[in-house]
Amino acid sequence: MALVNIVRIYKANGLTGIVHAILEKINEYWYETRYDLDCRGRIENDDLSKSVENERYEKHGVLFASAQFEWMRKGIDALPMDLKTATLLDLGSGKGRMTCYAMQRGFGKVIGVEWSPELCSISHSNMENLISSTDSKSKYEFINGDAAKYRIPDDVDVIWMFNPFTGIVLEEVLQNIQNAGRQKELYIIFANPPKESVTSKYFTLIKKIRPDYPRLFLYKTSGMRMKANTNAS
Repeated sequence: MALVNIVRIYKANGLTGIVHAILEKINEYWYETRYDLDCRGRIENDDLSKSVENERYEKHGVLFASAQFEWMRKGIDALPMDLKTATLLDLGSGKGRMTCYAMQRGFGKVIGVEWSPELCSISHSNMENLISSTDSKSKYEFINGDAAKYRIPDDVDVIWMFNPFTGIVLEEVLQNIQNAGRQKELYIIFANPPKESVTSKYFTLIKKIRPDYPRLFLYKTSGMRMKANTNAS
């Protein structure tokens, strides 16, 4: 745990926060050891860009860091749906921690989209190791590509993002989600959105699951509701 993070946690929550953070790290280590997963770590964007060699990725990509289990758990717990019939899409899926966790939570299908071929390959290995250890029957898919150019499938119900990109790439992704949401209501769990003002242009805020750092918000698309109101008038 980096010193800067320890100081921030202490200022926000005191010794209780430090103890909680340590327990979280222990839980992460236990989880990955049990299922032979490689989800932890931190990789700077400059290092990831070497394997992508794309100007958009270099300018608007974000370093790799895994989401905490507490964030993922609270985000999924806030969803008003039956997970067994739902599909979760992780945009900027990294090493696949969220997709692995979502599968264990009972989602019928999980999809990860990741620009880095290195991280996407690790995601595949992690999921295969998890399935061999748990005999899960859920479906999964990983796509190595640009999330801004990815067409969101019709069966997606939930989208997870952990501050995966910035700038024009983020705007294009949010626009794609908004367009898909005109046909079907979508829920978006967004951990640490770069700019809340940007996200609010596209989605309706349902709940501030964590208003302080690390921030965690639940949104939904409002296109269907707007269309219904227009028809009613």
